[in-house]
Amino acid sequence: MTNLHLLFNETMYDGMRFDGKKLEVSNMESTVKNIYNIRFDPAKDFSNIELPNDNMRRLYMKTNYPGLVVGLGYQHDTGITGDIKLGFSFDYVTGQPYIPGSSIKGVLKHFLSIDDVFKAFIPSGNNKKQLIREAFESDSADVVFLDAVIRCPEKNGRIIGSDFITPHPDPLQNPIPLQMVKVLPDVVFEFRFVCNKIDYAGVTAEDLLIAFKEVIETFGIGAKTNVGYGILESMTDEELKEHIKAVNPTSNYFGSADENYRGRYDQKRNRQNNDRRGEQNRGINRGQYGRGNFNNGKKSK
Repeated sequence: MTNLHLLFNETMYDGMRFDGKKLEVSNMESTVKNIYNIRFDPAKDFSNIELPNDNMRRLYMKTNYPGLVVGLGYQHDTGITGDIKLGFSFDYVTGQPYIPGSSIKGVLKHFLSIDDVFKAFIPSGNNKKQLIREAFESDSADVVFLDAVIRCPEKNGRIIGSDFITPHPDPLQNPIPLQMVKVLPDVVFEFRFVCNKIDYAGVTAEDLLIAFKEVIETFGIGAKTNVGYGILESMTDEELKEHIKAVNPTSNYFGSADENYRGRYDQKRNRQNNDRRGEQNRGINRGQYGRGNFNNGKKSK
């Protein structure tokens, strides 16, 4: 399997030299192009971890246009022409893009701490403070937030592509395009949670998982969510199967260890979606509760 972390942070700078004035790499542009064109096989290049026990819960979520960006704050730019100017989160061992569990936990805790969001997504919850304490602040790790990893690439086998941001240093000057890496649309991530209790302040683990899913679908995750990045869409088992087959018809579907749970979860989720889900019924929208608009659950002035 091609290790994108190695390519992105080391191999692309092979042969780098300093001519007395600036750094140069003779094949920078071709190397960057090769990174974007790497293809992956879901049956060979992505792990399918078996469930250790019934406490593991999974969500499968697909990126929407324009994609997902994580790790922009990592240093990467060398000043070389054609270099990718912004960093990205690639796992050191597997080389694959991932969403750190700590980031997932932070996003979920932030939005579920807002009264209106909590009431909309967890209508069965009567004690927000107690639930937040048990799910996010417990010393006994009542919920463990694992890293979200890629389960399947888009239909052509690709997972990353290029994009640009164009900051304007001055209103009268041309913008400065900065190249960055993004996860492409239609790439499937596997979110994993270990729920060590069946009840959190009167809310079942299944209802809590549904709330997690809907927070991510509504508000997004990662960087630049205010311009559409990081908005993910949940997938059922059947949708995941069809997605995998579209990439590689011979790929094996994930093991049967969690099929019973996934079936129960999908049935319950669909019932609850029909009863009380949908932004129009909830009166919740992304712009109303953007990350920059709230501080500790209270709307800023």
